[in-house]
Amino acid sequence: MSTPEERTWGDIINAIIATVQEVIYQVASVLKENATVLASAVVGLGIAFMVYRYARRGLPIIGKLLSF
Repeated sequence: MSTPEERTWGDIINAIIATVQEVIYQVASVLKENATVLASAVVGLGIAFMVYRYARRGLPIIGKLLSF
């Protein structure tokens, strides 16, 4: 029978670091693939917020209806 390999703290830390690096790589890959969609969403939300803000100032009834 063969004896099981003993794992050292260095092996464990290296495995954790490799896993974290893989997760970061996957997140960056998804962000890169969807960059135009995310940018469009940010711009769209910004425009919607500005329209709401100016409408609320200009028409007080909107401020009363949409107050949170």
